[in-house]
Amino acid sequence: MTKLFYAGPSGPGSTCLARLEALREAGADVFSLNIIPYFFEGISRWRRALEFRIFFCLRGFQLNRDLIQFCDAESPDVVWIDKGFWVWPSTLKTIRKKGVLLVHHCTDAMTPHTWDLWWGNALLRKTELLYDLRFTSNLPDH
Repeated sequence: MTKLFYAGPSGPGSTCLARLEALREAGADVFSLNIIPYFFEGISRWRRALEFRIFFCLRGFQLNRDLIQFCDAESPDVVWIDKGFWVWPSTLKTIRKKGVLLVHHCTDAMTPHTWDLWWGNALLRKTELLYDLRFTSNLPDH
């Protein structure tokens, strides 16, 4: 059985949670990391906006470090990243060295037309070639 590690904003009612549940229903041995607490719990709206614009310095560092540690502890065959706007290239390169298949899914536009979303997706565009498989349904944002 394939051992799959899922990381994404998989809170109640989200489409990410639906994908996580579908992966489990498909029969994969799935363990997961919900990224929502790293960015949305116990933080003011203004601090969240600031960290978002500087690529999640404090909380992003912890999240990327936790992702690597969970992969070390669980030794997955596949790492599925949902909406990877928060993943640093160095994190993916570290995981890739372990021989793990890297998969990315994002329904959001890869090249949005508003400056804040464009900036917010900068890491996603920078890391897109580090994944073995990428899924999206919205290449342009019209």
